[in-house]
Amino acid sequence: MDLLSMVPRSWRESPELAEVLRVAGLFADRLRADLDLVAEQLGVEMATVGLEGWEQTLGLDSTPSLPPDTRRSRIKARLQGLGVTTLAVLVTIAERYTGGVAHVEETPEAYRFRVVVDGLLNPPGDMESLRRSIAEIKPAHLATDYAFQLHAGHIPARYVGAVQQVKHYHFEGGDTA
Repeated sequence: MDLLSMVPRSWRESPELAEVLRVAGLFADRLRADLDLVAEQLGVEMATVGLEGWEQTLGLDSTPSLPPDTRRSRIKARLQGLGVTTLAVLVTIAERYTGGVAHVEETPEAYRFRVVVDGLLNPPGDMESLRRSIAEIKPAHLATDYAFQLHAGHIPARYVGAVQQVKHYHFEGGDTA
């Protein structure tokens, strides 16, 4: 910030005052940059160093080793999951974690539902976080399964399951909690 241009001409003629104003301008520039950085951290989409604060506020495990986009997805999924759990909320969370197109198949007589995700080339990388996010918001008496319609070129292969990722992208078991 050029503070020298904001003072009367007679002040600008003093080398000492000009230097003080130059340094003060540098501090003002740094303060502006710091304020801009803080403002960016208030929005999940732009947050970088503020992701840990978002995770702590929402009760998520802080995972600095994950890529920022993955951490943002977890945060947005948690924010989306606050409130009443509906099929639309479950679908949104599944889509945010996987990047695929999701839907939910209900089996009320078995107290179970299945989250089905289509359009993936690979199984989701952070299956455990997806499972935890859904487990935290779903009604406790309902069990959960997960199915992924994977596409290898033009030949789809179906993988069904819930908790564990085992060799060859096969998911086994079910969430009975």
